[in-house]
Amino acid sequence: EYNVTMRGTPIWALLTIESLPVNQPPSFSVMPSYTILEANASASPMRIPGFVFHVQAGPAVPDEAAQNVTLTAVEYTPAGVVQSASFSVPLAGNATLEVILAPFRNARSFFYVEARDSGGVVNFGADSARANFSLGVTPVNRQPAFAI
Repeated sequence: EYNVTMRGTPIWALLTIESLPVNQPPSFSVMPSYTILEANASASPMRIPGFVFHVQAGPAVPDEAAQNVTLTAVEYTPAGVVQSASFSVPLAGNATLEVILAPFRNARSFFYVEARDSGGVVNFGADSARANFSLGVTPVNRQPAFAI
């Protein structure tokens, strides 16, 4: 209730404020930098467990806890060493980074990981968050080969 006086006459009114649910963005932590050895000709997938950790859909409230979170790796300064990068579905708040490297290439690539929850953006909510990381690929000294 509030009271307003207008030209000497008090006016009473009841004010109702409705609070609408707003989705909060997911939260997570990521290893800021990681270095691996360059791939040989087979270029099989390399897995880095726990690369993304403390993954949560939002605050620990009932309407956020049931949401699903997906993680996407986006290379924004391609160095030609990573053929693909992806994340496993977060289990117990952790996700594994899986990368396939180009054979016999080395450099440092820069990425961001985007976490997106299933809560949507209704009522000006937020359903995604980003963090940067880099992946260094170190050269491997290989035995020379020749034929006579």
